Amino acid sequence: MGATWLTDEKIAWVRTRSKKLAQQLEELREKPDNHRPYAQRKYWGAFICQGNPDPMEL
Repeated sequence: MGATWLTDEKIAWVRTRSKKLAQQLEELREKPDNHRPYAQRKYWGAFICQGNPDPMEL
């Protein structure tokens, strides 16, 4: 699936701005679709909802 949205044209466009990022995208394109490098809680656990989630009680 990565090959369908990480096309050579898109990576070439990114390369005009950042060679390092383009290289990272090429490496990502080769990974399987189930590759989830940020699945562990330590990467997303800091994002929590604070406050009253019910807008009717404001």
